[in-house]
Amino acid sequence: MKLNEKVKNILVTSEGGLGKVISSTAVIRALKKQYPDKKIYVVSGFPEVFMYNPHVYRTYNFNNPLYLYDDLINEDTHVVSVEPYKDYDYINGNSHLIESWCKLLDIPCDGLNPDLFFIEQELDAASMRITELKKEYNASHKKVLLLQWIGGKIPEKPDPQYVKGALASMYIRHIPEPVINEIVQKIKDKYLILNFAHAHFPDIKDTVRCFHKLRETLALLSQGDSFIGIDSFVMHACASPQLNKSGIVCWAGTNPKKLGYDIHINLEKKVCSTPQCHRPNSYLFDIGQDGKPWSCPYGELCTKYTSEEILTELANYENSQQMVFEEAPIETTDNTKEPCTDNCHCNK
Repeated sequence: MKLNEKVKNILVTSEGGLGKVISSTAVIRALKKQYPDKKIYVVSGFPEVFMYNPHVYRTYNFNNPLYLYDDLINEDTHVVSVEPYKDYDYINGNSHLIESWCKLLDIPCDGLNPDLFFIEQELDAASMRITELKKEYNASHKKVLLLQWIGGKIPEKPDPQYVKGALASMYIRHIPEPVINEIVQKIKDKYLILNFAHAHFPDIKDTVRCFHKLRETLALLSQGDSFIGIDSFVMHACASPQLNKSGIVCWAGTNPKKLGYDIHINLEKKVCSTPQCHRPNSYLFDIGQDGKPWSCPYGELCTKYTSEEILTELANYENSQQMVFEEAPIETTDNTKEPCTDNCHCNK
């Protein structure tokens, strides 16, 4: 990416679902490191993801990009719009999505972990919400488990046929509902389970559905003790150093080497001749002769985790976390540290 010497601004398009947009914050960080003197603007379907991000000057929403064209489409601005899902190395499993994204922009990758910045009021509100939920559900003694078992395209209606159609239109990744119900029943006495799923997805008994305004939803992730997830936004958000929440990710049709993070415990089931096929791939015209999205001929075996497999990993994770906690030194506050006074949104 060669910039004209007149360029003062870089306008980045961050397209796709919420998880992909969260991933793009790692690309924004690398871009700002490469061009520290340029102002970075982002247009996205989820502009809230970039709030308080010190690398981003201003954001716009695709649905209502007021004055973007008038203000930025000029010789002062370089427009950046690439699609890493179509990159050769990404498609063929030779690079992570973020590495491919940076390569397409011709900038060095500055690490794979996304960035999510919060102000103290958001985190305080999330803490208060958990306190209220524990009181409401008589769960003061319970740990908090973050759960995302389904994601992707939101069904038009909560009816089963609409849910099935939404799942069939995007790459395979959900955990079967009966398995999730079984897991919840086995651990509900130990955990307050926060279910991160849109209201049009099936309700899971003995969980608390959490799908609020986006910033409120993301801030709630800071309150989790553990999580069970899939290749979707909770996994990406928890991998940010600001949240730093490791957990169990159950991979199905997609590949942790291309989309995941080492911070998590990544479960895989290579049970067919084309594991982690990333199909149906809506970005690459994955339509059959009948005009419908590709369907798995193996009955989506890669999603067929058992509750025992997942809960065993959860128990191992919690044991390892307990060992780290017991061995960690006690930190004390450095009262001599000078407070930040440069109005930079650094959270401290």
